[in-house]
Amino acid sequence: MREVLLHGLWEQQKLPFSGLKLASGEELQIWDPGKLNKNAGPDFLNARIIIGETLWAGHVELHLRASDWNAHEHSADPNYQNVILHVVWEDDKEITGFHGTPLPTLQLRDYVDESALVSVLRIQTKAKDYLINCQQDHLAVPNKIKEDWWLSMFKERLIHKSNEIRTWLQISRNDWEQVLFISLIKSFGLHVNGESFLSLGLKLDFSIVQKLRQDQFQLEALFLGMAGLLGKQKKPDPYTKELHLAFQFLCTKFRLNSMGILRPDFLRLRPANFPTIRLSQLAVLIATQPRLFGQLTSTFKRPEFHKLLSVGPSSYWETHYTFGKQSKRKRKRLSPAFKDLLIINTVVPLQFTHACAKGLDSWRRLRSLLETCPPEYNYTLNSLSEIGMRPTNGLQSQALLQKYHHHCLKNRCLECAIGGYLLKGI
Repeated sequence: MREVLLHGLWEQQKLPFSGLKLASGEELQIWDPGKLNKNAGPDFLNARIIIGETLWAGHVELHLRASDWNAHEHSADPNYQNVILHVVWEDDKEITGFHGTPLPTLQLRDYVDESALVSVLRIQTKAKDYLINCQQDHLAVPNKIKEDWWLSMFKERLIHKSNEIRTWLQISRNDWEQVLFISLIKSFGLHVNGESFLSLGLKLDFSIVQKLRQDQFQLEALFLGMAGLLGKQKKPDPYTKELHLAFQFLCTKFRLNSMGILRPDFLRLRPANFPTIRLSQLAVLIATQPRLFGQLTSTFKRPEFHKLLSVGPSSYWETHYTFGKQSKRKRKRLSPAFKDLLIINTVVPLQFTHACAKGLDSWRRLRSLLETCPPEYNYTLNSLSEIGMRPTNGLQSQALLQKYHHHCLKNRCLECAIGGYLLKGI
């Protein structure tokens, strides 16, 4: 048993706060457990409890054993003179408080089954090979509890993404078309180049994109040039020369400046995800879908999104992945899996934020849309699947990512519905 666990149990009120009795036999009711004290002094400040029929206001101190009070010399410390309750795992010794009177003591082991705490104890003692603390125990949790928690986690993740979109909305002065462009270009960068593409989207004057949106070649030259991908070659092929000339013209006409844009990476990427391919595909999408924002925010069916997003790069990239190096001809249209990623990471957060801004409730339709999308696949989700946390749709994969990164990695097990169940009703 670790004292930090007792603190978590008390702070989160993960206790049966009814039918409690002190070690002396008096009835105890908890009105307010108090606020965790991160400085010197009692563990929880300004608690309110009822002993018998008397309301007490003061501080609460927690220990593994009652005798720790004396070991820490609290009786001689004025900071502890207002302690009204001593919460311990084991009441091994009657304790006298600062004023020389017996200190009201609650023995937690009378109300908590120690064996039920095993999985949560791994907060501090988990094995090195464990991906998450409840790795050996989560399969015992009923599916209904998990499903409700996944829904809660997804909403938490959606709100986080919506807050980011609202930031872009402020930057763009409420231009939803620009916000869509920023969202799309970040998603086209995927995990490896997401931040690089985002820096490009934030740096570009969107009015230039609007002026060029009917010219796929000019857009491609703009994106590739600003991303620093039109590198100098000794003997550039004709298409590369044309892009160079087009970008030089755009630089002069619009006084372009690429300072601050992060250079995209080719490492750790499959050729189909090379930044050259993705930026060309984005240019084609913008050029061929002039009413893209309206279409994306008015559609709620996965097949319709897939049809809308059925684009490939310019013809040059059917035989190339990088400039000047020819490859076997292949149509490099957006794959169904990539379209689903765009739905999950771009369309749904944007639709949610747009609906909220208009005072509309889109949650039910968005949830239905996500549940028709297959789950994402990445290293984290594959690892979670291997230990039995396998998502079955896009909503669950987003929820699991939120749970893992914002709860599991931060050891927030006591705030988790799965951890709560493993505490056996505490």
